[in-house]
Amino acid sequence: MTNQIESLFKHYGVRPTAMRLFIWKQIEQTEHPFSLGDMELWLDTVDKSTIFRTLTLFEEQGLLHSLDDGSGQKKYCRCDVAEVCSCHQHQHEHYHAMQPHIACKHVHAYCTKCQRTFCIRTERIPLVGVPQGFEVTDINYVVRGICAECQKNKLTM
Repeated sequence: MTNQIESLFKHYGVRPTAMRLFIWKQIEQTEHPFSLGDMELWLDTVDKSTIFRTLTLFEEQGLLHSLDDGSGQKKYCRCDVAEVCSCHQHQHEHYHAMQPHIACKHVHAYCTKCQRTFCIRTERIPLVGVPQGFEVTDINYVVRGICAECQKNKLTM
């Protein structure tokens, strides 16, 4: 497991320190997008500034991407290796060539009841035409609604 993470880090230009490996292992166990505050709770023995710097590094190097789900907190989401390597859709060729970190982002769904955010990894953010000369630096695509679990709880109340 650690060798796989070290190989991943090497591919993305991240030096595999013990703390970075420890934080990445927590990220791999996380099913949904998470905030800095979430990570601080899960890793309560780790210095908060170390967590922040590590998440920032992972985002800068393309291991994570961030999103604004409307909750008021920056959320982080893991960029799977397959996500980065499988972006061969014709409509994204230009984005992929110019900004691969944008081309491979996926759609997210935010539940307005439980306030959880879900990754929809099977859906890429659609290509949007922008004015001539406009450089896209970030894309955030969040669908809002009520998740299945909250819908189920609503029916049983």
